[in-house]
Amino acid sequence: MLGRVQADEEILEGSKAYDCQFIQWVDDYVDLIRGCDIVVLPDVIGTGIKNRAIQSLALGKPTIGTAVAFEGISFPNSDVARVATSNLDIAFHLDQLCASSDLRERIGLQAREFAESRYSQSVVVQRWREAYMASVERQQSKFRAPSG
Repeated sequence: MLGRVQADEEILEGSKAYDCQFIQWVDDYVDLIRGCDIVVLPDVIGTGIKNRAIQSLALGKPTIGTAVAFEGISFPNSDVARVATSNLDIAFHLDQLCASSDLRERIGLQAREFAESRYSQSVVVQRWREAYMASVERQQSKFRAPSG
């Protein structure tokens, strides 16, 4: 479990049933995620970009997170990631994923495809280019002489 704040006792107690650990801080979270079978993002507060979530998906890891962890990311279906509404829900999703390597593999593949289609460098560069060109066009239109 890769958290941004100290884990509450319920999460720590619940994690004992699984071969997992709660990690609040790591210097290289991408390297850590690569070594995981399942990523859990139990965030209850937070703002900003969702690098941990997007990296987990891009690395093809089945990812369970709260709505806060996935805020701003719109999933087309539940086979991309599991959104948990409570700690009990996190445990339910963990049980499902731990019990089925086929499910982990399917969700991991869907997660990777989703991340590549929305957040790969080529997609992001194209979006930035389009936004930049639209901004330039708006500025240029302010200075065009009226026709007629």
